Amino acid sequence: MSKRNYTKLVSVEIEGLQEALDAVKWYDQNANQKLRAVIADGVKAISRGARQRIPVKTGGLKKSIRTRMYTDRGVVGYVRAHKPHAHLVEFGTQGHQTIEKGKRYRIGGNIRTGKPVFVKGAPARPFMVPAYEQEKPRIEAEVAKVLKEVRR
Repeated sequence: MSKRNYTKLVSVEIEGLQEALDAVKWYDQNANQKLRAVIADGVKAISRGARQRIPVKTGGLKKSIRTRMYTDRGVVGYVRAHKPHAHLVEFGTQGHQTIEKGKRYRIGGNIRTGKPVFVKGAPARPFMVPAYEQEKPRIEAEVAKVLKEVRR
């Protein structure tokens, strides 16, 4: 049995298709550009709020707050403190017991090295979460406004 080719070339032309596709592309780019601007402004505002609230000892933690925008996975903005102790200031620490190094003490007749010491915890001094909570309603309202604007 021979194989027959039953495929046929079908050509369809739709008037206005290219204009519709261009409009969708413009809509997507326009919406993305406006959303990017709103998110960037919001991230900068959160950064400013965090810098205002942060407890200053040397200023290093305050100077380490940075913002960054990513657009490869949608529109994402980050605010981050680039110091390793930032979370300890934000959320505080709990008191704990440790061994004091280099000290000798006597228990009974035995001499021991390393006296047990209680280290007092540090209270939480939040700066990032309150800044985010303050800006969140404004950012959400701006995003909703942009989406309504672009839909028209």
